[in-house]
Amino acid sequence: MAVAYINEIFKAKGRGRFVVLYEYLFIIGMFAASFVAMVMVPNLGWKSMFVLGAVPAIVIIFMRRGLPESPRWLATHGRIDEAEKIVAAIEASASRGGKVALPPVAPAVTMAAKKTRLKELFEGRYLRRTLTVSVMWFGAYFLTYGLSTWLPTLWTSVYHLSVSQSLFWNTATRLCVLVSNMTVALNFDRFGRKVWFTGGFLLAGFFLIVLWLLGPKSPFYAVFIMTSLSSMSVGILSLALYAYNPELYPTRMRAVGTSVCTAWLRVASAVGPIIVGFVMTAYSLNSVWLVFGAVLVLSGVVTGLFSVETRNRVLEEVSP
Repeated sequence: MAVAYINEIFKAKGRGRFVVLYEYLFIIGMFAASFVAMVMVPNLGWKSMFVLGAVPAIVIIFMRRGLPESPRWLATHGRIDEAEKIVAAIEASASRGGKVALPPVAPAVTMAAKKTRLKELFEGRYLRRTLTVSVMWFGAYFLTYGLSTWLPTLWTSVYHLSVSQSLFWNTATRLCVLVSNMTVALNFDRFGRKVWFTGGFLLAGFFLIVLWLLGPKSPFYAVFIMTSLSSMSVGILSLALYAYNPELYPTRMRAVGTSVCTAWLRVASAVGPIIVGFVMTAYSLNSVWLVFGAVLVLSGVVTGLFSVETRNRVLEEVSP
């Protein structure tokens, strides 16, 4: 829920870019893990990766002590003095002790305390938001996990590559995603949320439908290029959703709203690989591309029709 916290703290202008750059570290980590696995697994075994992965869990215990509470949350709970102190500290840091002029302050917004009800996510203005962003989470990670889980196996079983070669091409795909995500991170606030999400879904679906049209005898390089392009398009969404989802709800329900919607990420991570295995067994590998493409195009249509634009808007304006 770090993204909910960051949305509480960061200013409206540039908020999306900051959150996406923060999430970009996740992609760097995935790329680094693929690279390290390529070296460690053949020499030390797959269990060594679990030992390495446990190190950050220890470090974070000490890092979290320096984080301030959300001033918005404190204000809604009547702890105005504490909120004022945190805001003053942030302003002092941003102005370098008063040496740099700060931008004009936005009009004050009344932030009354109100108990959060889970069913409120499915009422009023939030019903459409909850359903739409849930579809977006599912669509993006249905491909992300379905494809990333099966591609190494696909390279070895269908195209008869060695384990080392399979890991190499998987790392190459990660590198492509790394590049595409830096592009969106730097430009996310320039074009707006709806453009990135709708375009990313439709592009990702297009590449896989083209792969399906090429037929079951597609050569290795065609599959690699099309799946990499699709992964790059969805990679844009995977990061940007972490910035977008918390923007849709007010402070009192930002964390719970983000948690409920991101649950569909977990559903997709479980369902995606299972469906790939089922479709490959019952039909063919070529049918997998059609299933992925259809899910992505449908997600793009839902996004284009029902998503809410939040670019450069104060959070209290998005959720009065």
